[in-house]
Amino acid sequence: MDVAHKKLDKRINSGDITFMELTTVPNLILTRSCGPVSMEDLRAGKYKKLIASMEKAMIKHKGVGLAANQYGKNLALFIIDKKLAEINNVSSVFANSEITEYGRENDTLEEGCLSIPGFWHPIKRSKKI
Repeated sequence: MDVAHKKLDKRINSGDITFMELTTVPNLILTRSCGPVSMEDLRAGKYKKLIASMEKAMIKHKGVGLAANQYGKNLALFIIDKKLAEINNVSSVFANSEITEYGRENDTLEEGCLSIPGFWHPIKRSKKI
């Protein structure tokens, strides 16, 4: 982790930062593999402020999901809209996630990305993972 990210981490964890703007292309953090999230720290609430900040940013930018790297954090962590999570009976916070199985049925929908403002494109995805 570089010095700038360490300083940012310190400010977020201390509560000095309650909201940040999103990371957009061509920022290289969006192309790197994300670091693991300590499940012990997650359960202990050490990511609570970060997750709350990410939720604020996601709502402000009218997103349905947001990954930590889109928020400038090199962590394998993402959130989805709480209402969407409730409808699908899943958590709204995911850490160290891996897709292990794809459903057989696909759907193509127009999707946008908060890290590429204004860009929408049809994306083919499995209906279930």
